[in-house]
Amino acid sequence: MPRKGSVPRHCEYCGEVFFTWPYLVRSGKRRFCSMAHALAGRTMPSGPAHVQWTGGRRLDAKGYVLVTTGPQTVELEHRVVWRQERGPIPPGHHVHHLNGVKTDNRIENLVLLDEARHYALHGVQNRLNGRWSRRWDRCQACGETERPHHAMGLCPRCHERRRAVLRRAARVPRGWSREWAACRGCGGTERPHRGKGLCNACGQRGRRRH
Repeated sequence: MPRKGSVPRHCEYCGEVFFTWPYLVRSGKRRFCSMAHALAGRTMPSGPAHVQWTGGRRLDAKGYVLVTTGPQTVELEHRVVWRQERGPIPPGHHVHHLNGVKTDNRIENLVLLDEARHYALHGVQNRLNGRWSRRWDRCQACGETERPHHAMGLCPRCHERRRAVLRRAARVPRGWSREWAACRGCGGTERPHRGKGLCNACGQRGRRRH
């Protein structure tokens, strides 16, 4: 039974009549007959019912086209096009745009590449001004550009040669210290160099004499 002073109102979710206070009606509150209907009625609609519906297509942060393929499901359009035209995409493979335009998702502009080839291809395209690397125009050892840049301005072959030289140099026996071949006190090399051409034992004896 409605209370004295309450006014009838239709629930915006189910359409049933309920009673509420006039000041709540004037302030725009109590639009629903129950809390459950209030929560259901306030849920933002999805899909075409949404006020900002754009047809299910939008751009992501990298410039690729995203399409809505189901409830709460968004996928990259070029992958969807490839699956529709060519079948499933094997694991470890990417769909590449031949002309570099990320929004041109015609099947004629798409090609399937494995991850390594795709990353290598984009690495070549992203080089600054067509240079061999970001800092060098050619290998600093052999001067060629046919092989890709590996590290430190060297192609893979020259970089491996440099590493081999360093490995051979590391195997060359070195002296007891930078300046002395052996301890100048006892002539031995078993104990490590302490300082001033003396080993640990001779250095300690010298300190005790002082």
